[in-house]
Amino acid sequence: ATTTAAVPTFFRMTVSSLTVTSNAAGVTRPHRVRFVRARFSQTRAPPKSAAQREETDVGVLKNWKAVGAAVALASIAIDANATFAQTDWESVSGLIASSGPYVMQSELPPATTASEFGTAVAMWHDATTGIDWAVVGAPTENALNGAAYVFSLAPGNAIWHQEARLVASDSTDGSEFGYSVAIDQGTVVVGAPLHVADFFVGAAYVFVRDDVSGAWTQQGDPLADGDSNYGFAVAVSGDSLAVSEPAVSKVFAYTRTGDVWSSPVTLTSPDVAADADFGVSLSMHDDTLLVGAPLDGKSALQQGSAALLTRSVTGWDLQQTLRPEIDTSAQQFFGYSVAFSNDAIVVGAPAQHAGVGAAHMFTYDAAAGKWSEQSVFGGPTGAVTPLFGESVAISGDRLIVAAPGKDTADIFELRSGAWVLESSLSGDAATFFGQSVGAAGDKFIVGVPGPGLSSDGDVYVFMNDRIFANGIE
Repeated sequence: ATTTAAVPTFFRMTVSSLTVTSNAAGVTRPHRVRFVRARFSQTRAPPKSAAQREETDVGVLKNWKAVGAAVALASIAIDANATFAQTDWESVSGLIASSGPYVMQSELPPATTASEFGTAVAMWHDATTGIDWAVVGAPTENALNGAAYVFSLAPGNAIWHQEARLVASDSTDGSEFGYSVAIDQGTVVVGAPLHVADFFVGAAYVFVRDDVSGAWTQQGDPLADGDSNYGFAVAVSGDSLAVSEPAVSKVFAYTRTGDVWSSPVTLTSPDVAADADFGVSLSMHDDTLLVGAPLDGKSALQQGSAALLTRSVTGWDLQQTLRPEIDTSAQQFFGYSVAFSNDAIVVGAPAQHAGVGAAHMFTYDAAAGKWSEQSVFGGPTGAVTPLFGESVAISGDRLIVAAPGKDTADIFELRSGAWVLESSLSGDAATFFGQSVGAAGDKFIVGVPGPGLSSDGDVYVFMNDRIFANGIE
């Protein structure tokens, strides 16, 4: 089986022209190296300079970073005449396979067709009521207007209940509302990075739940403070909110007083290169914000970075810039995904080791007064480009790292100070199983948007059930 890519002389993070042929099944399928996952339009987000280009295919991202005549994505060995051997991708005939104690608890099927349901997912566990909440983005629903769906699971129940279908108050074709989502404490934030209004490109929308009626309503006007793919990533924690605009390496931070969100504080990092795609990923907890910058080339090896910022009475301050410490190989896209809990930070590096990928785990060293790398989780072996670490999520002592290039995800648990692989999940081939993941309480949610705009998508929830260990659910 071979894959051939005709790659132009500029950085294309997602190569939509790749095809994969299986010798065993004789099936040809499209394959996308989905690094930066937004879709850009030249009319909506013009290049920042003549040296940078972008182009749009029908429903397919082709992202760029001009680097002269050379192709920058050397880390996965793409050049103008690249040929890939791919021999070990497999299908499980639509089943979701799991080794270990984590099994599929439920499937959240798409409400409509061609919606890429599962492009973005997020979870929140209400410790007071015991209710689990999930929000799922479907950005290509309804002519790419997009939508987001809110689900709940009451304690003792096995079936998730759809609470709401959220749409933008100023919905327009092509906005891709639902491209990014976040949820915390009865607040949902949805990004629409291609929304266009009053010369602003991108928007973010806040929805809140009425505790009495249970209705979800939009809180205030859309946030629209950027000018190019604003809303690419979103994060929320209590009354704090962050929205990114990685095309210009900016993040906007907001605080809520009552029902009103403040004017934004624009966050950048002096320790990150200007065109680092600062804000491709976000994770927020209380007054701490973690920001991924996978194209940060400030270090000699251009590995990428993640910035940890904390808020004080005087504003947001850079606490530390994280870079690989154990495996320091070049061009890792370190920071493409980020997640953290009180005691751990995990940073995905999906381009590490020619696209095998990795996830880097950091813990806080109180004696040194900084976060230090504790371990590195490597991606699955084989000829496939797994992109392990393209999405990550953590909840307490539980961690999930996905490899959507191989349609797999691994779940780890912390035991006696060491992270141990508990379960390996496998989705149907060519579906981008694990394109997005979330975690809350003892559950994980996995988004499966499918290979293109014609895809319906799907979402699965997994939980620990020792009864079905090493089985197929």
